[in-house]
Amino acid sequence: MTAYFMLHDVPVADEGTHLHCTLIAAATQDAPRPGVMIFPDLWGVGRQSFEWGRRLVEEGYVALCVDMFGNATQAESLEHGLRLFGEVTQDRELWQRRARRLFDAFRARPETQGCEIAAIGFCFGGSSALHLACTGAQLAGAVCLHGDIPRISGEEAKAISASLLVCNGAADPVVPNEQALTLAQDLKGSGVDWQMLLLGETGHSFTNPDAARADMPGVAFDPRAEQRAWEASRAFLKEIFAESADGAVIARALTEEVQA
Repeated sequence: MTAYFMLHDVPVADEGTHLHCTLIAAATQDAPRPGVMIFPDLWGVGRQSFEWGRRLVEEGYVALCVDMFGNATQAESLEHGLRLFGEVTQDRELWQRRARRLFDAFRARPETQGCEIAAIGFCFGGSSALHLACTGAQLAGAVCLHGDIPRISGEEAKAISASLLVCNGAADPVVPNEQALTLAQDLKGSGVDWQMLLLGETGHSFTNPDAARADMPGVAFDPRAEQRAWEASRAFLKEIFAESADGAVIARALTEEVQA
């Protein structure tokens, strides 16, 4: 197992809002590595983000669990989370600007400097990852896990350089399957590399071990679906980073850690 550490309170400023992120990297890291941003759901950064961050470090990446609400706020209830969620999502410009500033800050970190960056998000965070791709950020890839799929304008589609992976549940009561067809239509002819994994008999928040606290029908943790989504995300990241020099960086880093 890779020895890793957590660096709390990586500060990023956004128009007076103080965002406090958590960086996770291998303790043995002595050179920059590709980074993966982790956008949380409407509950804020918690154990789900940290667990996926740990897994990503095991794969040879640097992870940044990002704070989209400010002051590392965690929702105390579903109602509180929906209010925090609404404060960001009701303003598309704010939503995309904040995601972009987090990306720029992560890319400038010494742990990732000169390497490519990807993004993974859960629910609201999955939508945030797609919104980040729409800003034209030089993002290697974006993974949306049980996230609401935004409408993407023609101009936004032209700006997307990232490969996209969407993993949703076919029985999700929050994110209708029709959004997949809408995404296909919005990206038709754009040249964007995208793919979708639709998981049968799977509801919303299937990657979140604490999903039951929402107390909503069709919202539940599904270990098998979560594992499938992880394996799909893992393969996706391996593919997109292998297409650049960063693939060699990861391979060399993992080899050094095994030898250590």
